[in-house]
Amino acid sequence: MGDVAEINPRTDFTHLDADQPITFLPMAAVAEESGAIRLTETRTASDVSKGFTRFQTGDVLFAKITPCMENGKIAIVPAVPGGVAAGSTEFHVIRPDVLRPHFVFFYLVRRALREDARRNMSGSAGQLRVPTDYLRTLPIPVPPLEVQDQLVGRVEELFVEIDDGEAALADARAGVETYRKALLKSAVTGELTADWRRENPPTETGGDLLHRILTDRRATWSRDPQRRGKAYVEPKRPTIDQPPDLPEGWAWLSLAEIVSTQERSFQSGPFGSSLLHSEFQASGKLVIGIDNVRDGFFSLGSNHRISPEKFDQLIKYKARPRDIVITVMATIGRTCVIPDDIEDAIITKHLYRMSPSTNVVLPMFVNLCLRGHPVTLAEIFGNTQGQTRPGLNKEILEGIPIPVPPLLEQEMIIRRHQLSAQDADEGTAIIESQSAATAALRQSILSAAFRGELV
Repeated sequence: MGDVAEINPRTDFTHLDADQPITFLPMAAVAEESGAIRLTETRTASDVSKGFTRFQTGDVLFAKITPCMENGKIAIVPAVPGGVAAGSTEFHVIRPDVLRPHFVFFYLVRRALREDARRNMSGSAGQLRVPTDYLRTLPIPVPPLEVQDQLVGRVEELFVEIDDGEAALADARAGVETYRKALLKSAVTGELTADWRRENPPTETGGDLLHRILTDRRATWSRDPQRRGKAYVEPKRPTIDQPPDLPEGWAWLSLAEIVSTQERSFQSGPFGSSLLHSEFQASGKLVIGIDNVRDGFFSLGSNHRISPEKFDQLIKYKARPRDIVITVMATIGRTCVIPDDIEDAIITKHLYRMSPSTNVVLPMFVNLCLRGHPVTLAEIFGNTQGQTRPGLNKEILEGIPIPVPPLLEQEMIIRRHQLSAQDADEGTAIIESQSAATAALRQSILSAAFRGELV
């Protein structure tokens, strides 16, 4: 390619005033495979005078580093003010000579070429890059300009048809997500089981339910021999003064009122030097952190582990089966239920775990409420503390309000939600399958184009 295009050419900025705004393109500004660029950031010419890649309108940017290159972060620099721009040092810059920029873009964004580029990367793991010489010696067809224009035009024409299909898929995807949110809200507000309640009227009022739960809680606490001689302290009530009305037989309780009375039922992970990132290892006992807590479900995530000896030191932070965990630092408010078959594991400082009283609430129902009830969500996200690193603490969490129906209705809510959520999952699977098919179709069109089958 070096014979028909300059690779990483010099772009002159010497004619610019130091304070002149320059379009800046970080790697995140370039979309994957589509060639789209978000022009949202500017810096002054003096800011980009050193340490950044410079380019101009019409240049082709090619991400050199893994995994950006494999993901197809390739694009043509659009018309920008002054005709010049700067950006990430992880871009190779290609300035076509006898080639149209769009012809070069379509040639480079082919998956087959990116796979070949991956095989020719150099560097250390996690820092692999495509060498400049790979692009300089890369063979590329050079048809007459009119043929290039015909090929580009035909590819774009076919891509427009695919764009229409992808737009429809995006609408369908958004529709499924809207349905998921509506389903979740209807579950935890009682709408999903309104018909069930008519056929199964509650045997006590919400006030009676609340009184019984708190009375049973005190009695359970007093029967614990380890509590003998200790004064009972009433758990914190919900922090909202005038909670909205609930369906008949439901009651507002706080997280503090629904957790078990056993020791360490409300527990954060170890802070400070108690657990250092440098102590993580490939084998041993599991450490549960933010990436293990997905949107409502548990995932093995990064699979961080510690030695059995370290686990024994931190045993009080052990995760119990059916505990509810919530992310309280960095990423706020993601929740899940710890699986019944969880191996020995501890939580990190980024999480709080709660062991619910299962004679009061089912863990999965609480998980649904923490994810979907408007009042509960407002209390979680309206009370985060801190500016640069917002977070939740025990005092905030204890007062989070949870709408609690009778146990039989909780079971029905969980069952109905799971069945309807399965329908949404099936819809999502179909959409993602079709989306993968359209991506494959784009690649097939590109392959056909450079085999000479389109023009």
